[in-house]
Amino acid sequence: QKMIYPRLKEMGKQMAAMAPKVGITGKDAIAIASFLHLFEKQMMKIEGEPTEVSPNRVVKKITKCPLQNLPVDYCLAYQGVVDGIIEGINPEYKWTLAKLIPKGDPFCQWIVQKK
Repeated sequence: QKMIYPRLKEMGKQMAAMAPKVGITGKDAIAIASFLHLFEKQMMKIEGEPTEVSPNRVVKKITKCPLQNLPVDYCLAYQGVVDGIIEGINPEYKWTLAKLIPKGDPFCQWIVQKK
């Protein structure tokens, strides 16, 4: 994880530059989560929906993911990408994986919230 994190974070920063090109111009949790949701749905074929939405905090429940049957390290590698995206959009926020199917949870859940 430590070896690939910097590269994944840089990739995330580059991806964040695309947010305005897909119509996401805000800088709050809703904007960040919208960009993540679009990326997950289009690129990774992840299925899920937000369960809580406010400008300071968004919670998303994921019910299907191509990584769900792999070791949890694959999920944790996604942290670098998202950290880069958030740094590129608004570093006042953070992203947390709260639940993971590979760890035995019934669904995955992530949270974007103000630090």
